[in-house]
Amino acid sequence: MAAPLLVELFDRLPAFRPGDDEDLWAAGVQTAMREFRAAVREHYGEGTLQRVLAASADAKARRGAALALGLTGTFVSVPAVAAALHDADPLVRRFAADALWEL
Repeated sequence: MAAPLLVELFDRLPAFRPGDDEDLWAAGVQTAMREFRAAVREHYGEGTLQRVLAASADAKARRGAALALGLTGTFVSVPAVAAALHDADPLVRRFAADALWEL
């Protein structure tokens, strides 16, 4: 079975691992992030990203949704993103925390 498009888009980004310097990582992925944001906007609505974040069993899909909501979401997504602060996956929690600042 093929990976969902959101996971494929997320996998195109350079990997971020706990302990990496976020500023250095972000500086190195600016072009990839612009492409990710554009592709997410083209294929996903905010509500769909919220549902993926809340209900997907796939940690990569939740990571992608949290990151995407931080890049494309609005204030409407705050409750869904805040709930992800308690996710079992540390990167989902990190992306959710960053997304809240953006929202």
